[in-house]
Amino acid sequence: MSYKSLNLVLLALALALALGWLLTFYRLVPRSGNPTLAREPRATNSAAAQRDSEPGGMWRLGVKLEVPDLDIPAVQCAVFAEDPQNQLREKLRKTAWADRSVLWDLLFRSVTGDEVYLLGANPNVSMGLASNAPGGKKWLVTKIARKGETNYCWSIPFTTAPGQDVTIQLTTQNALRLEDVRIE
Repeated sequence: MSYKSLNLVLLALALALALGWLLTFYRLVPRSGNPTLAREPRATNSAAAQRDSEPGGMWRLGVKLEVPDLDIPAVQCAVFAEDPQNQLREKLRKTAWADRSVLWDLLFRSVTGDEVYLLGANPNVSMGLASNAPGGKKWLVTKIARKGETNYCWSIPFTTAPGQDVTIQLTTQNALRLEDVRIE
């Protein structure tokens, strides 16, 4: 294969990828209003469409990270159905390993990729999510974030109900100190 035909193949591949990205972007971004908000997907069956169209069918969570100058540009977080501190205590009972920050991040092994969210470290940016999962007590949990020599992580309990909006601000004051988690 000559260089000219190889360049044509690479150009065709690049155009196909760009076209795919453009079509995906066009479908996700509304044609009017705020261009940074994606349109909600439409339900495909009538029962789901009826549930999603009802105002009490889902709960929403808004999160803002207000810790400037973190060493990383974004913090990974997830919504847990159980208290992660209990899971950390269980891991600490089973091992003599003293690095709690590594044990804390291992709690995210059970979280699938589509359930992990990124919080920007810019205090002017917030993250929102909506779910039609059952309401009740939940925990917003982050992986470890560093600022200099200090490790920050959060485990913020909140209660949800269908149709409810919950807002959480993550600050240095409500950060979890892993050293303070006691084995009972």
